[in-house]
Amino acid sequence: MAYKEVTIGNALDIKTKVGTEIEGVYKGARTFETQYGEQHVYTIGEQGIYGFTSLNMAMQAVPIGAKVKVVYKGKEKRKTARGNVDMHICQVFMDDDGIDPTVAAPTFDPDEIPA
Repeated sequence: MAYKEVTIGNALDIKTKVGTEIEGVYKGARTFETQYGEQHVYTIGEQGIYGFTSLNMAMQAVPIGAKVKVVYKGKEKRKTARGNVDMHICQVFMDDDGIDPTVAAPTFDPDEIPA
């Protein structure tokens, strides 16, 4: 088995195409500050995925080591404090029978964070 480092620089933005699916074991998240506020990158399988509101909310309920599938559904109008706005929506599915308790959250070097 060949190991490949997952870094923020190769994280995937699944919001570019409706129907994009990512599936694998959830290994944890990285959180950092950007000029736009807090950003999350979730590691699923060997892939980093940039977070967005609906994904961030759903991933709060997913334990590290669970098998998950994330499906990007597109934009929908949602009522927010700023009125009705188009928001990116995804579905997150979890196989809670398949949680691997040996999976540890990834570590990362703060110097990897893009400016």
